[in-house]
Amino acid sequence: MDLGRGDENVVQLETTTLPVQISPRRTALVVVDMQNFFLHPVFRSHPSGLSAYETLVSSTIPSCQKAGIDIIFVNWGLTEYDLATMPPMLHRSFSKDIVDVMPQGVAPQSSATDAKMEEAPRTMSVKPEHPAAPIYIGLGRDLGTRAFVSSNGDTSPITAGRVLMRGSWNAGLYGGLDEVYRQLGPHAGSPAQLPEEKRQSRAYLAHKNRLSGLWGQTTPLEELLHSLDITTLLFAGVNTDQCVSGTMGDAFSKGFDCILLTDACGTTSPQYMSDAVYRNAERCWGFVSSSDKLAATVTGLP
Repeated sequence: MDLGRGDENVVQLETTTLPVQISPRRTALVVVDMQNFFLHPVFRSHPSGLSAYETLVSSTIPSCQKAGIDIIFVNWGLTEYDLATMPPMLHRSFSKDIVDVMPQGVAPQSSATDAKMEEAPRTMSVKPEHPAAPIYIGLGRDLGTRAFVSSNGDTSPITAGRVLMRGSWNAGLYGGLDEVYRQLGPHAGSPAQLPEEKRQSRAYLAHKNRLSGLWGQTTPLEELLHSLDITTLLFAGVNTDQCVSGTMGDAFSKGFDCILLTDACGTTSPQYMSDAVYRNAERCWGFVSSSDKLAATVTGLP
């Protein structure tokens, strides 16, 4: 199936249903929520997400760079206005979230969202006498300073900042993805003057304030995609059955051609949740493929 929309410079990508032709110039890798808050071990255990991260840095992103496909990181990046205007149900969805265990003697500081979060029902009771009792952290709450033991045994304090607030450490890109953005981002300088068939990949960052990066009449992500003349989206990130699928479903409804890369996605949900997303992705929203198939696609490129 031709997804090039008239572009003559296309490559063929195998999917679970049928081969598709995509235009690298009009394709972007959309990486959803690969942020410290969701992946860093100081907050939680996310084996599936970390596996997706390893695939991204070792295979998916290098393949995109070889093909000249742009990379767009779609991150939670909240403002005070977002906290004040978002609906109670969104606050509730995060007030249920459990972020490991705060260090002894450290408590999350209050914020403007406390009143809303106090109204949210709790699904698990916390026993204060339990020394390792988890605590509930809502959007905008201060995570305090957390101790992290690195792989070499060094312990370093991390000032995590407020939950998913723009500019905070916890809302930053995880691990090597931050370096990818620094190297390929808009601030990295003008791209080399290369012929169109050998264009250079660039990296961009689009903030969101809902599970979907394309929720609403227009969003920073949608405006960016239109400005870059992007029509085909390769989806990666966490969680597969939440923010990734939410963004993919909205992208389909807004007229983009969508391809889910299963090995570059992860979730903390049971496997059947991902299976349901894969089925919808290949039967309704678009196509399902993998980073291995993308790598095979770009193997013969100069």
